[in-house]
Amino acid sequence: RIHTLTPPRAVTARLVNNQIALNWEGSTEEGCRYFIYRRHPAEGYQLLNDTPTEATSFVDDNPWFVEPKYMVRAMKPQSSGSGSYRNLSQAAYSKME
Repeated sequence: RIHTLTPPRAVTARLVNNQIALNWEGSTEEGCRYFIYRRHPAEGYQLLNDTPTEATSFVDDNPWFVEPKYMVRAMKPQSSGSGSYRNLSQAAYSKME
């Protein structure tokens, strides 16, 4: 890859009033937004937000499982000689608090 993107770090998940509150440290890259995914035991990770968020927190108001697992990826629009694309970082995974 020509353009690597620093992933988010330290993703935490906490149960608050039957919702899961996610927090993370953002990418060190300027202009990043974030995609949040929740793991389904049979279907793998599913995207929770169609539009990437600039925030470094997210509330899942409909968690499915007792101890759900989450993944956060940074996204930054990039341009190169061959066009424009959404550059995605490697994933950072949640830890329940």
